[in-house]
Amino acid sequence: MKTQIESQKFRRLVLILIAALAVFTGRIEGWGLIDSLYYGFVTATTVGFGDIRPTQERTKLVAIVIAFLGLMMTGITVALAVEAMNNTYDRLSAEAEGIEACAQTVYALPMQHVWRLS
Repeated sequence: MKTQIESQKFRRLVLILIAALAVFTGRIEGWGLIDSLYYGFVTATTVGFGDIRPTQERTKLVAIVIAFLGLMMTGITVALAVEAMNNTYDRLSAEAEGIEACAQTVYALPMQHVWRLS
């Protein structure tokens, strides 16, 4: 649980950093807020449509950082999804083993203990 909270905080921090870097790039390039955030999303997800792109060297370097942060974000999201699936599988396997153990116990009892005909 603690690692999940820490990863949520880290993901939030990365998202804020991506947005801040995108707005920073947009200010230098002379873009509006919406175009800057759009650019940050497209770059972070590595889609790269090419309709908005940096023209200066320093903003091109910032684009590399945004893309790297986006890849980190994707990796964290995939890791959390895999962990959730593994936890669900483990829980369901444990429940199935418990049900199977109960069934084996019932079938192992002699019939006189299961059905009392008095």
